[in-house]
Amino acid sequence: MKGSSNPMMATLDFCIRKATHSALAVVAAVMLLPVQPVVGRAQSGALPTLAVPPNFGLVGLAFNQSLRINVVAPATQPGFPPSPCAAALSFLDANGNPVGQSRSVNLDPGQSAWLDLNANTVLKQFGQRVELRPVAITYPPDPCVVSAEVFDNFTAFSTLVIPATPVVVPPGPNEIAPSPPNFGMQGLALGQVLRLSVVAYPPSPAYPPNPCVASLTFADRNGNAVGPATTVSLNPGQSASLDLNSSDVITNLGTSSFALFGQRTEVRPVITLLPTPAGNACQASVEVFDTFTGRTWSYAVAPGPTE
Repeated sequence: MKGSSNPMMATLDFCIRKATHSALAVVAAVMLLPVQPVVGRAQSGALPTLAVPPNFGLVGLAFNQSLRINVVAPATQPGFPPSPCAAALSFLDANGNPVGQSRSVNLDPGQSAWLDLNANTVLKQFGQRVELRPVAITYPPDPCVVSAEVFDNFTAFSTLVIPATPVVVPPGPNEIAPSPPNFGMQGLALGQVLRLSVVAYPPSPAYPPNPCVASLTFADRNGNAVGPATTVSLNPGQSASLDLNSSDVITNLGTSSFALFGQRTEVRPVITLLPTPAGNACQASVEVFDTFTGRTWSYAVAPGPTE
């Protein structure tokens, strides 16, 4: 069509060239998109060369409860090739030690699998409580959808859905500071405890091991400090918690516990990352549990990007 004197053909030639250039620009842009570190599938039992770290914070379990990790391979969508889901599921205690069973799954699109940990295997009686962490290591092409939940062993009712926990790191020398790990207000009633937990980003071949150095506090609705405060310095994989008992903030002195029953107050967990030459990477989560049964009634993570 080059050199054609027909105006319509010239216009068509221009449109084709424009569309071709646009398509190439889209392809180039997609190729330049940042990607997350991937995991080499293990062969003959060998460890993968790169691994995705645990993506959940600590979760409290009481007697007669179970913690479940769910993993789903999404169904094939029109226009996309089918992609299987491979994952390794396990549980860690508050010190990063394995607890209970582990499981590796290879799922075809549309399939799902799960792994359970019964709290009764680590607790002995009613009222006791244990903090555990679900772990889901996924392998490329990583289409897996991972979630966690707590359910009652007797009724089988789900009591909590556990969101993935963002990893908060301070900025480098030439980086813009990210938003701090801000939590919203959390209600406490008589007989409940608000627990703020942090985990040092676990060791992983995909990421350098960093400690978690932070101050943990609580604030009332006016921003004033209430209850205990502490500073933690954790090695990779370790964790720590700070508790605020409702009796510390429901302070009608001289009033009986019966009269205080049903009262409620709002407080806010506060975590501040402290500078350290070795780097700093923390996962933070909060939960409310009651002191009678030890059961968790609410669970939250600070908004932010998940790893």
